[in-house]
Amino acid sequence: MKLVFPLLRKPVLLKILTLENVVLFLFLTKWSKMQNAMDQRLIDLVIIGGVIGYDNTLWNGFLVASSDAPLRKYVRYYRDFVQELNKALAIDPRVEICQLPVGDGITVCRRIS
Repeated sequence: MKLVFPLLRKPVLLKILTLENVVLFLFLTKWSKMQNAMDQRLIDLVIIGGVIGYDNTLWNGFLVASSDAPLRKYVRYYRDFVQELNKALAIDPRVEICQLPVGDGITVCRRIS
């Protein structure tokens, strides 16, 4: 059983996504347009009882800023992806979540089903 896949590159990630219930721990730090779609599949990749850590899930507190707040372009761009992920994890019955207010926020998910 593989425990951690550090610094996944796209071809490796695509290969890993064909597997199921083989990973004990994943830690994700990079956001992209495809991230949320891949995250749904990554949850299946983790064994029941396994853990997924998502970095930057509080995004410097900008997630609660008003839509007309003066934000840097990249912050505004990624904010929607982070909000979508947080909402999806909150209602996903496969995981229990814990939000840690460390740095830009870390969400720890334990797969329960």
